[in-house]
Amino acid sequence: MNTNEQNLPNTPAETATIAKTRSTGIMPRAQFDVLTLAENVLNKWSNTPQITLLWTNTEEFKKLVIEYRNFLQERVEVGSNRGSQTQTLRDLDKQINKAVEEVKIGIMAKFGREKGKAYYSEFGIIKQNSKFSIPTDRNLRINALSLLAKAVRNHNLQIAGFENTFFETILDDYTNAFQSAQKTDSVVSISVGNKNDLRRQVEEVITALHAVIKANYPKTFEGELRGWGFHKEKY
Repeated sequence: MNTNEQNLPNTPAETATIAKTRSTGIMPRAQFDVLTLAENVLNKWSNTPQITLLWTNTEEFKKLVIEYRNFLQERVEVGSNRGSQTQTLRDLDKQINKAVEEVKIGIMAKFGREKGKAYYSEFGIIKQNSKFSIPTDRNLRINALSLLAKAVRNHNLQIAGFENTFFETILDDYTNAFQSAQKTDSVVSISVGNKNDLRRQVEEVITALHAVIKANYPKTFEGELRGWGFHKEKY
């Protein structure tokens, strides 16, 4: 099993679930360990028809376990893209910051040191922490890049080391990279919400079966529970 899968960070909702189940000693803490337990319980239950629950059955539990597994895998796959997306944005930020410094020099060369700063706002350049640059907030930075590309084109500003088309190209690249990162965050957020609900349902079935097994095997329940996949619980 992938180490990243085993150690995915718990959301506040997941933490609450863990805190609730930890006191019973039945559920593992890690979400992939819960999945492993659920699969073991499902396999044993499918071959032990004498153990029943009035409100669900093996077929319904199988659907839950499969869906839970799929959501966990989706979170791993989608979330794994976020690191590279963040790095892409950082790399683009470096290029943009370097280009903006050259733009400022170009503005001064074209309009003079006295009047140059008066044109900064037209190029999306603002004062931040005693320095003139474009905003670091990525939503605002996209808007500023749009102004910058337009102003460079309108004034036919010559920028050392950068073609005028650079600013329109990097605006497109930056917008696409930012939107991809936002989409990933949205998918992960939705997936986490669905997964938490599925985990709760899976744990309800496991907890109920745990109680039924103890009730049906009062003298040998420890061995029976181990046969169902319960290995780390406090009986």
